[in-house]
Amino acid sequence: MKAKRPLPSTVVLLVRHGLTPTTGVKLPGRASGLHLSDEGRKQAENAAERIAKIDKVVAIYSSPLERAREAAMRTLAAGQARLEGEVAQRERRLGEVRQTALQLETLRGQLRRVQSEA
Repeated sequence: MKAKRPLPSTVVLLVRHGLTPTTGVKLPGRASGLHLSDEGRKQAENAAERIAKIDKVVAIYSSPLERAREAAMRTLAAGQARLEGEVAQRERRLGEVRQTALQLETLRGQLRRVQSEA
């Protein structure tokens, strides 16, 4: 019997967007049109520089919110990854927990595809 080769491991980093002009004043939740503040842009740049040092970053997923996309684009500019389709990764309401299993299965499929291309 031939020994099975172990599957390659995948490291997943969860990075939150940086500060916005309303941080500490108002909880924006899913509000659109809110961009990173100057400090938030610096935070995103710092995160991007650290992520760029990782040997192999294959894909970056981002919420469609402007502040998250701005942070993701800085990481793309600093490295060799590609931006994947927007995965609905936003703040959750308790009633949405049931949808999480389906979203996780979708993400697993996307990660398997990216892994097979690596």
